[in-house]
Amino acid sequence: MYTEYCTGGDILGELSCLLKCGIQYTAVCETTLQAFLIPLEDLYEGFDVFWPSLEYKIWLKFALGIVNQYFEQNVVCKAT
Repeated sequence: MYTEYCTGGDILGELSCLLKCGIQYTAVCETTLQAFLIPLEDLYEGFDVFWPSLEYKIWLKFALGIVNQYFEQNVVCKAT
């Protein structure tokens, strides 16, 4: 199970796009939300046009989120 806290401008569903497989998400909003759905075909077309920078930046965003969670858990555990 993976938990991620999103803020303004974040992407939800990037992993399913990058891996080209369906993943189920559950989202809980604590404030007003405005969301945009980008069809996969349009996103993959963007990958072709902006190759390799767009796909790289999405992978980087995903990786930084995982690293951030890891460090938050370890810093909190060691501080207590």
